[in-house]
Amino acid sequence: RLPLEPRQGPELYRYQFDLVLNTMGLRNTHLLAEYLAIYPYARHMLLLLKRWARNSGVVDTSEGMLASYAITVMLIHYLVKCAVIPSVDVHRIEAEPNLLPQEPVYRPLDDDTASEVDMAKLGHLYCGFFEYFGQEFDYDKDVVCTTQQNLTKATLRWEATTVASRPPFYHFAIKDPYSAENIARNLNAQGASFVGAAHKAALDVVVKDLKDPKFLLHTLTTKPPKPYQGTRDLVPGLADSDSSQYKARHLLQKARSE
Repeated sequence: RLPLEPRQGPELYRYQFDLVLNTMGLRNTHLLAEYLAIYPYARHMLLLLKRWARNSGVVDTSEGMLASYAITVMLIHYLVKCAVIPSVDVHRIEAEPNLLPQEPVYRPLDDDTASEVDMAKLGHLYCGFFEYFGQEFDYDKDVVCTTQQNLTKATLRWEATTVASRPPFYHFAIKDPYSAENIARNLNAQGASFVGAAHKAALDVVVKDLKDPKFLLHTLTTKPPKPYQGTRDLVPGLADSDSSQYKARHLLQKARSE
């Protein structure tokens, strides 16, 4: 996915999507979708959280921040912590793509077969997400993981180091369900600090406007508070990475200026 200007291309460019050309993406999508389906309103939460994350600057791969996929893994980790869904079964991770259904299962958001929504529980979980990643989660020690809830950086030997000048970084650790990679590996110390501060700022909004849920949701999804971030440059060496979007982004900007 390249950050192309929608007005300078086909109508398709107006929609954000990922084009995956490997089997890992298929397995991830199927596995995480199955676990999100356990709680009927997990996807509703995810949509709200992704909208907050994009508008707050937490999700923006073109600026060295998280990908929206990271928010999905963070939500599943959080729901497991809250005992809403079970931990991801490690045996499911071993399933090969040819064992997956040929066509994805369509699950409408307004599924009539879902149980009646408990708005109090849903609201509590949504607000608790910001409390968990804004206050309880230890960014220096803990790892966001879908299979083990008490995993630490020390166990994976992912301790952050001040001497690292290029990815992978481990200032914020999110373990990929299918590999030993850190999903937040491009996030440097400044970016990780911003992510934590953004969750704290969102929590402040929750505490302030808790008596007005509609206004709270409107604020968090349209104009959420953004912590001061200062000037962020590309991490040295990141723009030279063949697997990143940074090189394409800056080459496009250079071409336009010429």
